[in-house]
Amino acid sequence: MYALEAIFLLTTAAWLVATNTRRVTRATSFKLFLAGLGVAALAFALDQARLHMVPAAAVFIVLSLFLLRRGHSHVAVRAAGVALGSVVVAVSVLLAFALPIVTLPAPDGPHAVGVTSFTIVDDSRDDAAFGVPGRPRELYVQVWYPGAMPENGRAPRPRTLWAELSRPAGLDVIFGYLRGMKTHSYPDLPLSSALDSYPAIVFSPSIGGIAEQNTLLMEHLASHGYVVFGVTHPHFGAFATYADGSGVASSPKVMEATSQQGAVDLDEINARAEHAASPLERALIRLEYFERGTLLNGFSEIWVRDLALVLDAVTMAEGAPPVPDVVAGHVDASRIGLLGMSFGGGADTTLCKADTRCRAAVNLDGGLWGSRTRQPLTMPYLVLASRGNAAFFEHDRLISEAPYYAITVDGAEHTNFMDVSFFVPVLRWLGVTGPIDGRRMVDIMNVASLRFFDAYVRGTAAPDLPPEGFTEVSTETNLDTAQPARVASR
Repeated sequence: MYALEAIFLLTTAAWLVATNTRRVTRATSFKLFLAGLGVAALAFALDQARLHMVPAAAVFIVLSLFLLRRGHSHVAVRAAGVALGSVVVAVSVLLAFALPIVTLPAPDGPHAVGVTSFTIVDDSRDDAAFGVPGRPRELYVQVWYPGAMPENGRAPRPRTLWAELSRPAGLDVIFGYLRGMKTHSYPDLPLSSALDSYPAIVFSPSIGGIAEQNTLLMEHLASHGYVVFGVTHPHFGAFATYADGSGVASSPKVMEATSQQGAVDLDEINARAEHAASPLERALIRLEYFERGTLLNGFSEIWVRDLALVLDAVTMAEGAPPVPDVVAGHVDASRIGLLGMSFGGGADTTLCKADTRCRAAVNLDGGLWGSRTRQPLTMPYLVLASRGNAAFFEHDRLISEAPYYAITVDGAEHTNFMDVSFFVPVLRWLGVTGPIDGRRMVDIMNVASLRFFDAYVRGTAAPDLPPEGFTEVSTETNLDTAQPARVASR
């Protein structure tokens, strides 16, 4: 909560209580009016006015109108008004605590984090499937990279959290308050000169998500020397920005696909799986849950082609679209990992089963939709899963031909694998996220992902997994049966 919000709430509450007594003079009420008005004006001037304060502001306006009348209302009317007003002000207080302004944890790597963005156009495809025939498919990509702070002069201003969602007018009403949270990414810093080239990570988010949804993990990896390319898939994310400044929100077809998936009888699948003759048979039965989702499987192929296009750009393949100048020519094309959350984790998995540019992959609780569900992995793989989803990953662990790590996080629900588990406590109150502490969850994802990528993308020693000190996690691997890992050269 901003200090100005607290002052405005206290001023409004004091004025509300004061209206219930005849001892308060009009002069006192007028002073409270001026104080509240001044605080509100200052909040607007400092860009700290939030939607959360609208209920309290409505009470303040009503009290202001009462300054125009003479005399006093009946005591019962005043008491009822104070009671109703108190409830309305309490709504603002609740919203301020449910959707707070918090200080985001800083990454702990040796590099400052630079950030920039660009779009990639695929002229070979259009968005006819979403009612826009003839419009080439255009991806928004945000890049976090090891940066260098200016040695002289003022430090640049950091990017605000989820800044892309502040652009469209409708979403700005909902997400505009996130401008009060500063990330630790600085726009357009020069690239760190510590190395000539850096390994890269390509990140794909959840359905409904955006490139920035796991900013804390992106910053952590970049601060440790990775160039991270986060993708927003148009028509799937909350909002995807195009190069001309326009953009597109999530398509209704996405809701249709998730509704179709919701109709799949998971209880029936699990019941059959419990009577399977072997672990592999049990795992194969559980894969039917994804295979029955025909619409989501079709969408997975769109995402896989999106990610392949980003890999073309990152590796500077012939005819590929360019990446921003700050990182162009400074990405080691032989050391690339993929990272995905939810649907993006499944798309990464599908791509990595066929594209040898993928040295290793991390999946954050992502469902395994796609055309290669039963195909074995041939590169190192880490999945971080909630307890409720852990069983879905048994098949890949059993048949993988490369090192496979499955880390289950107790106390986590699916949404805990996004940054919102850290800065939106109302999700925990509603049971959308699990009881695990949001900062703890961020630390688990940061430590496990970095250790894994350092081992299998950067090419250091085998990862120390599970990370020590995290009693919430349990790990299963196939290290006794897997083939030697394909390790990147230094």
